[in-house]
Amino acid sequence: MTATVRWNDTWLKVATEKAMRTAALQVKVRLEQTKPAHSIPVRGPFMGSQVAGSARGVRSGQGSKAVIRLGGLAPIFEKGAQPHEILPRAVSGKGKRRRKGASVLKLPDGGFATKVQHPGMRARPFMRPAAARFVGYYRIALARALPKPRL
Repeated sequence: MTATVRWNDTWLKVATEKAMRTAALQVKVRLEQTKPAHSIPVRGPFMGSQVAGSARGVRSGQGSKAVIRLGGLAPIFEKGAQPHEILPRAVSGKGKRRRKGASVLKLPDGGFATKVQHPGMRARPFMRPAAARFVGYYRIALARALPKPRL
C-alpha cells in the first residue's frame, strides 16, 4: 500500500508576503516619525522592486522584496560627516550639470567665498533603529496573517 501526500503551501506564501508588507509599512511609518530632516524622502514598501540608494531589501522565501527607499541625505545623517572643505563648482546649462573650475562660491547672504570649511556633524542614526524593529513587526503581522489552527 502506498500513499501520496501533496502539500500546497500557497496559503503560507500569501501569509508571509502579507506580513512582510505590513511590517515594512510599520517600519516606513517609524522612519517618517524619526527621520531628522524633511529633505529625506521615504518611499515604499514595494513588492518586486529593486533596491535603491542606501536601502536594503528584505527577502521572503520566493525572492520577492519589501523595499523601503531612502534618498538624498539619509546616509550622511545615519553615519555622520567629518569636517571637510566645500570647494566651489559652477552650475551651467539647462541640465544643471556641474563643471569644475569655478573660483568662487556664492553664499546665501549674497557674499562670495573661495572655499568653505564645513564643521562636520555627529551621526543621528534613524534607519538602523527602525530596521531593528522589523523583526518584531513581522512576527506580530505573521501571527495575525496565518489562519487559526483547527482542533
